[in-house]
Amino acid sequence: MKFYTLNYFLVVAILLFTTKESEATHLYSMEISYKCIGNNQFVVQLETYQDCGGLPPSPQQSITCSSSCTGSLFKTLLLTSTTDITPVCPNNSSPCASGGYGLYHCIYKDTITLSACSDWVISSSSCCRNPSIVNLSSSSTSLYASATLNNHPGCNNSAGITGDAYIYGNRGYTQKYYPTAYDIDADSLSFSITAALGSNGVPEAFAAGYSSNNPFGPGSTFSIDPDNGEITFNCITIGSFSMGLQIQEYRNGVLVSTSNRELNFLINNYLNFNPEFSISNVQGAILMDNIFYVDDPSLLTFDITATDSNATDTLFFNSDITNIGGYFNTTGVNPSTASFGWVKSNPQLQEFMVTVTDNFCSPVPGAQHFGFAIMHTDCMPDTVRGIVAADSVFSICSDCPWSSMLNISAITSSISTSNGTLSIDPIKNAINYQAGSNYQIQDDFWVHFDVNNGQWQDSVWVEITTVSCVWAGDTDTNKLVNHFDLLPIGLGFGETGPLRDNADNNYDCEPALNFVNSTPLTGTNYKHADTDGNGLVDINDTTALLQNWGM
Repeated sequence: MKFYTLNYFLVVAILLFTTKESEATHLYSMEISYKCIGNNQFVVQLETYQDCGGLPPSPQQSITCSSSCTGSLFKTLLLTSTTDITPVCPNNSSPCASGGYGLYHCIYKDTITLSACSDWVISSSSCCRNPSIVNLSSSSTSLYASATLNNHPGCNNSAGITGDAYIYGNRGYTQKYYPTAYDIDADSLSFSITAALGSNGVPEAFAAGYSSNNPFGPGSTFSIDPDNGEITFNCITIGSFSMGLQIQEYRNGVLVSTSNRELNFLINNYLNFNPEFSISNVQGAILMDNIFYVDDPSLLTFDITATDSNATDTLFFNSDITNIGGYFNTTGVNPSTASFGWVKSNPQLQEFMVTVTDNFCSPVPGAQHFGFAIMHTDCMPDTVRGIVAADSVFSICSDCPWSSMLNISAITSSISTSNGTLSIDPIKNAINYQAGSNYQIQDDFWVHFDVNNGQWQDSVWVEITTVSCVWAGDTDTNKLVNHFDLLPIGLGFGETGPLRDNADNNYDCEPALNFVNSTPLTGTNYKHADTDGNGLVDINDTTALLQNWGM
C-alpha cells in the first residue's frame, strides 16, 4: 500500500504572484465532517487550509444545517486549533513565525442537535479562493463544503479523511495521492472527482481543455480508484490546480451520506520525491480501510517501512500515537522501519497520525502525512482457551459483523502444534484444531493467518487442553450406566476438583479436567464420579444414575 501526501512550499511561490492581495485571507480547502454521540447530537467539524501571511484565522465559522423537516438552521462553530503545517528544512523556521507566507490548518467544531430527518445538508461557504488557479476559468470569491446526513434511522458518522488537502507534485513524473479515508460505521466508500464548488455549492467552471476526467489538462494523465480514492497523475504544467473530491457512503447498497472536499495540487520542478511506505506484520487486529479493528484485551503491533527513491536520503518518522498510549521505535535510515504498538485501554474510537519525512531540501523536505483509526470489535479474539475431548475438533471462529468480507485464506504459522493439527473450515470461516488422542495434554501455540488472500493478517494465541469425556452416570467408564456406578461415588465421596464447563446430567460427551485422585484398584479418575460437574463428589451425583439408567 503506497500513500503520497502534501507538501506546502509551493504556496509561497503562488502567493508571491498575488502580493496586491496580501492582506486578504486565501483559503485553499474546506471540509465538513461529523460524529454522532447519541440522542441526535453530533460533533460537527469544519477544517480549513489558509495562508498565514494575510488576515489571521477567524475565531469562528458559520454553517447552515438544512432539511425538509426543519428548514434552515444557522450554527456557529468555534476555532479550536490552528496548526502551522508549512514544511521547512531542518534548522529553519516557518515563515508564518515572521509574518511570511505559509499554511495554517484550522479546525472549528461544536456539538449541535439535529432532529431525526433523512435529508440533512450541513454546509459552509467562506472567502476567498486563491485567484491564480490554472484549471478554473474564473474563481468565485468563496469556497464551499458540504456533507449530507440521514439520521432518521439513528446514528451515522461521516467519512473521515486524514490526508491533507494539498498535494505536492513534480512536473512530468507519475505520482500518486491517497486520501487515507475511513468510516467508523464500516460503510462502503466510493470516491469521484468533481468540479470545485463555489458560492452556494455551484460548481466552478473548468478552463478550456480541463475537466473532472482530466483536471490537469491536455498532455497530462489522471485517474482515480473509486474504491479507495487513490489518484494517479502526471502533470506537465507548473501551477496550482483545484478540483473537488466527493465521497459517498453506502450501507447495504443504500446511499447514506455524501461529502465534498476541495483538493489543491501544487506542481513545480522540484525533484525531491516523497517517500513511499508499506504496512506489514499487523498483529492483534484486522487492518481494513485504514482502521485497525482490535479485540479486548489486545496488544496491537504493526510495522511501517518507508523507502525513498533518492538512495542517499535519510528518513524520519513522527507520530502522535503516544498521545493515546501507544509507542513506536525505528530501525534503519533508507529504508527505515517504524515498529508501532498500542495496548488496548479505551473502548472509544482512537485516532492517530504518522509523518514520514526525508532530509533532502530542494527547497523543502519530501514528506507524507497520513492517519489511522483504532476501533474495538468482537472479531477474532486475541486469546482462545478451550477444554476439548481427545480426538475431537475445536473451532476458532471470527465474530465480525462483516465476516462475509473477511475470509480466512491461509494459515501462516511457522510453529506446529504439539498434539493436534490445524486446518481451515471455509464453511464456518474458522480455523479448526483437530485434537490428538492423548488425554490431559496442554497444547499452547500461536496461529498466524492471512485474510482475503493476504490482503490482511491476524493472529491468535490458543491454549487447549485435550481431555477425556465425562458421560454423566457412567462413573466406572465401562460405557454402561447401572448399579456398579454407585461404587466410585462411594469411594470418592467428598473428593473435589475442577468444575466442568457447561455441565449437566445429559448423557453426552462433556470434556472435563482430571481430579487429583482416582479409584484405588481400577485407577478411574474421580471426575467421572462428579456426574453433575460441580467439582464435588456427593449424594447429588446419584441423580444422573437414575436419569440415565441403562444408557
